[in-house]
Amino acid sequence: MHYFHPDSGALEGGEDVVSKRSLAGLAGFLLWLVAAGPALATTVTVQVGDGPAVDIAGLGETATEGDITAWWMPGIDTQNPYTGIEGIEIAGMSALLKEDPFVTLNVTAINPTASTQTFIFTVTLPVSFNYNATIGSSVGITVTDGPAGGVTASSVAPEGIYSGQVNNVTILTLLPDPTSVSCATNGCTDTDLDNSGLPLNPVTPGAATSIGIQLKFTLTAFDQVGLTSRFEIVPEPSTLALLGVALLGLATRRRAA
Repeated sequence: MHYFHPDSGALEGGEDVVSKRSLAGLAGFLLWLVAAGPALATTVTVQVGDGPAVDIAGLGETATEGDITAWWMPGIDTQNPYTGIEGIEIAGMSALLKEDPFVTLNVTAINPTASTQTFIFTVTLPVSFNYNATIGSSVGITVTDGPAGGVTASSVAPEGIYSGQVNNVTILTLLPDPTSVSCATNGCTDTDLDNSGLPLNPVTPGAATSIGIQLKFTLTAFDQVGLTSRFEIVPEPSTLALLGVALLGLATRRRAA
């Protein structure tokens, strides 16, 4: 058996030879790669009906590659969902976070109760810059029938199923109210999609201190829903950058003359 030495980068042989330095280095690497709770002071909340919005960010794990942080809830699926919040079973939940600047939120959830429930999922990322447009923003929703013989997920008036938010204020609505996704036979599924009209959707310029996604909808008894979503805003060009573009254009014109 061989072991990778984190200090020298060499392989060391021997069945029982693992130095304390190797173990310490490996432990430090693992703690760096996968940490409890999301980076960047992100909040991830789940709310059922009029109940409290429960921040589950600390239940997840994170890994960072470059300037993108991934957050996910480990060890759950449709056979082993998270049941720590009354009125919902979470079979999957993850997000990608980047300060320059976008967020994604992906959810698979089951309504385990005998009545229609309202679910609200949010992810919020602190940022700091001026912005003037949205780009690359989208949502997809798939409903799957449980044992009741039909499934419906619907928007909750006056909001759409998807809200792209800056400073906790909605600036982009997708699958707007009224939206309903449904099918009526045993074991059926149905899907709906929406996007922000790529590649660019101008908005009123402003200063962003946070960006986020809210997914809000009702789901019928014993049924399942899966959602994928992304929200991205475009930083406003700085005065210095605009001046650079103007000077480059002037120099080009002079050469042409």
